[in-house]
Formats: sequence, structure tokens, C-alpha cells
Amino acid sequence: MENVSQGKATILIVDDDEQIRKLLNQILQSDHDCTIVGSAEEALEILDTRTFDLVLSDINLGRMNGFELVPSILNQNPDTAVVMISGQQTIEYAIEAMRVGAFDYITKPLDVRHVAASVKRALNHHELLKAKRRYDNHLEDLVKERTAQVERLAYYDRLTDLPNRVLFSDRCAEAVAQARQNCHLVGVLLLTIDHFKGINDTLGHEAGDQLLIEVATRLKACAKQAEIIGRFEGAEFALLLTNFADQASLEELSLAIFESLKAFFYLAGQEVYVTPSIGISFFPRNGDDGSTILQNAGTALHRAKKLG
Repeated sequence: MENVSQGKATILIVDDDEQIRKLLNQILQSDHDCTIVGSAEEALEILDTRTFDLVLSDINLGRMNGFELVPSILNQNPDTAVVMISGQQTIEYAIEAMRVGAFDYITKPLDVRHVAASVKRALNHHELLKAKRRYDNHLEDLVKERTAQVERLAYYDRLTDLPNRVLFSDRCAEAVAQARQNCHLVGVLLLTIDHFKGINDTLGHEAGDQLLIEVATRLKACAKQAEIIGRFEGAEFALLLTNFADQASLEELSLAIFESLKAFFYLAGQEVYVTPSIGISFFPRNGDDGSTILQNAGTALHRAKKLG
């Protein structure tokens, strides 16, 4: 639906009395964009294509009265303000008008000052409703955004944006479960950067962080066949592979990783060379579940570090 106000507040006037329609239009048209119709049915037809800031509606409209019209208006656009008009002076009519969702109630014969004041209040109310809806929508979007950020932090490393240990472990368990059914291999490579603490201590943590980011980039470039690459604590990275032929394929990948990390890293204004230690484990030879495969890869990594 479209609002074509071009800066002026849009008002739909609904009354089966032509003189009342013309009078209201005459009162309001200089400052507002007015549309006039003679029945609730005509009002609903035009509301299918346009939205209005304010609807001024008589109660007695023929087959469909104003009390029945108001809920339809608000269902289509909850921000529209509705002011009801009636020749009935009784409080019951005013109460019923408010009950069905009208903002205000004015009686005939119409007082120009009363109409102008009621329209002004109703349009102010409409602006408040719009502002509240914008705030609610913004708040909802903000909550969704923050929720997504928190969920991502639960599964991804903030520095490298790689999956963390939790997500990697879950994916590893899933891969082993599928491999058990399909009789194929699952491999895990754990690697750590040797003497990483010394880099932090001598060049600073900012340089250490930059090194980890660049290591992650090189791993993604040289190990594209990896199902997932993750970063655990410190300078420890993990690769999960499900599409390889044998243990020799994992060893070839480990050599490729060595080669990719041989080139210097430019950190804190100087060239820095690093070496990795790598531990390899694979299903089904080194364990029957994801947790055991990861544990044995860690054991292999520890042994590789001791061997230098």
C-alpha cells in the first residue's frame, strides 16, 4: 500500500451525508490531503491501495457501520488514527467507539474548532504511533543482531573468524558418524606455531594477533580440501578432512602446510620466520569417535613438539 501525501497529512473522510463530507473537506483541505467517500465499502476499497494518517468516519453508514469499519482500518494499518463522528450525544456511543479502536469521538452538528482540535490531536497520536513502531522495529532488529553476534561468538574465533573448538568438535563428531555409515576416512590435523609465546613477549600481542590472522589466511589458501579449519586456544589450529585416500594424503598436506608457513611474516616492522608442529590422527585407525580422534591428534602434536 502507498501513502501519497507529499508532505501533507493524509485524511480519509467517510460519511454518507454529502453535505457533511463537503464541510469536513472544506475545513481540512487547505492543510491536509483529503479524500472523501460515501460508504464503508468505498473506504475499504481505497484502503486496499492507500494508507492514511487519519480516518474521519461517521458511525451510521448504511449496510456497514463505522463500528465495523474501524477494526478493518486498524488491521490494515495499525498506525492510522481514527476519529468517529455521530449525531448521537449519548456516552454509550463514545465508549463503543473507543472500544473498537477509535482515538476520538466528535458529535454533530459539527463545530469547526472542535473538528480542527480533534484532527490535530489525532494526527499527533498517529505520529507517536509511527515513532513507537520505528523504535520497536529498530529494537527488534537490534536484538536479532546482538543475538546473532552472541551465537557467532559461541562458535567462532573472534580474531580469525575461524570455527572455534566447540564448533570444530561438533563437526568432527558428525563427520565420524557419517564415515562410520559410509565406510570412509576422517582425518584431523592439529598444528601449533612453535615458540609463539616468544613472539608475543618480544614483539607484543598485537604482532602475535597479526601472525595468527595471517596463518589462518595461509591455511585456507593451501588446504582448500579441508572440510573445516578451526582455531583453538593460543596458536593452535585444526583441520578436518573427509575427502582423502589414505594416511599418505594427510602427510602430503602437512608438508604443504610447512611450505606455506616457511615464507616470512612481516610483524612489527620486521621479518619473522616461524615453524609449525603438526599432529595427525584419522578414523578409524586412531579412534572410533570424534572426541578420540581429536584427543589422539593432540597426543601426536605433543609428541611432534617434543621431537622438535
